[in-house]
Amino acid sequence: FGIIGVGGTEGIRAHNLWYADVLDAYERRVDGERAIEANRLAGALQYMSNQLNAAALNEEKTGQGCGAGKGSLWTFYTDSASRTQTIVDIVTTRKNANQDIKSKIEALRARIRKPEGKLEDIQPELAAQADQIRKQVMETDNSSAIPSVRTFITETRATVNSDAFFTGWSACTLAKKDVILAQINTLIDSVEQAMSSAETEIRAKKDSPEFSIPPENRIETIPFIDRYFHGQKFFYHRIGSRASDPLVRCS
Repeated sequence: FGIIGVGGTEGIRAHNLWYADVLDAYERRVDGERAIEANRLAGALQYMSNQLNAAALNEEKTGQGCGAGKGSLWTFYTDSASRTQTIVDIVTTRKNANQDIKSKIEALRARIRKPEGKLEDIQPELAAQADQIRKQVMETDNSSAIPSVRTFITETRATVNSDAFFTGWSACTLAKKDVILAQINTLIDSVEQAMSSAETEIRAKKDSPEFSIPPENRIETIPFIDRYFHGQKFFYHRIGSRASDPLVRCS
């Protein structure tokens, strides 16, 4: 809430409310991004986990088809199903994380509008309150499941397309390896497509005017805002001393 060149209590109030609006825009963008991840990734990942578990069960049943029991293929199925479910849990946790942020922003606004004392006197408390909200939003912003999904896709695809993957398979299973590989790679591809779709939609979300930083006609520089909304640091400086004088953007 560091503030320069504003006039009186109402100027401070207007600035603080603007910063609350900035936090709100940032939170809504992050909330939209995590909703996209959940909508795009959860279904594909859960389906893959279910299919791998079913394949492991079938592989375990020796004497039925090509099942070889709890061998190397069974281990791959069960381990991959477990890893997939772990990422599903990450997506779910991210979807449900910090659901109280909206109410905290509203509580901050309410306190700015009707402070328990002089607004000027409680600036340090308001700054601490706003900073805590900012940290929560950043924490959620940085908890994306996409890096975990990308690593899982890369490692799983490398595993199933290596010669070592076929070690320990029965002759019956080896005769069907092309079908097995096609099924596994189809599952991997479906998750990768979901991830790519999520990334595309998230990029569009970040660039949407809906989540642009609210305008503030004051002398101001807040590095976190510049970095997360503009990708650079700058501040506005008013030419002259009157409120009607124009602002210029300075790097």
